[in-house]
Amino acid sequence: MGFHKRFITREIIESTDNEQIGTLFTSDALIFSDDWSYNFYELFLDGVEINKIKEKLTNYENNKKES
Repeated sequence: MGFHKRFITREIIESTDNEQIGTLFTSDALIFSDDWSYNFYELFLDGVEINKIKEKLTNYENNKKES
């Protein structure tokens, strides 16, 4: 029996079709390489629509840069 881990980054999430996003998170262990991807995962678990998550995180990131 094996132990499967998956590294999750923003680039991986953005390059994955929306219909396949859920399969990214079907592993024994998830290793998040950045805050963006972890925040995406948290919102995804809360049932927020994928396009809304991406928009929300992009807006947050843009506001953070302006401050």
